[in-house]
Amino acid sequence: MLYKPLNLSGKPKRKKGKEGDYTTYLIKGFQRAGGWSYKIPDPVAGGYKTNTRPFDIITCLDGASLAVECKWQAEPKAFGAKQLADHQIESLKRHEKAGGRSYVALFVKAGHRVSMLVWRINEFLKQKTWGKSVIEELAATKGYQSKDGAFPIGAFQDPPHQHLYGFTE
Repeated sequence: MLYKPLNLSGKPKRKKGKEGDYTTYLIKGFQRAGGWSYKIPDPVAGGYKTNTRPFDIITCLDGASLAVECKWQAEPKAFGAKQLADHQIESLKRHEKAGGRSYVALFVKAGHRVSMLVWRINEFLKQKTWGKSVIEELAATKGYQSKDGAFPIGAFQDPPHQHLYGFTE
């Protein structure tokens, strides 16, 4: 099934970034591909936001449980485990150990283009930090240009993709 990518023209609605927009993009894409998907809401205690959410999205697709933590960068820069909270890394690793598949999805804006890079959690953690030049090159060389608006579901399907996968809108 196809899911039309987000229209990136015009000014962003929020000045701080568009992580929420891309989380929604993934959820709708999983649903259009026949899966069930849910954005885990930010926990609130006593009117204050707490940082105990394990990851952003939980999905069931083709009989598999998927956990996805989404991150957004307004421009390419170094990216690594320190951009994730310790409890998020632990939750993603526990989900993998329990038989699910856990991913880190990074959305990077470079000029008028937004690229998504997807790592399995264990592959992501192999390097302490993915440098700025590495992120720029991966976004350019590992990118997938969807001419027909197809959702890049291959990044999340079996057989498990152990290596970096990306697409470009």
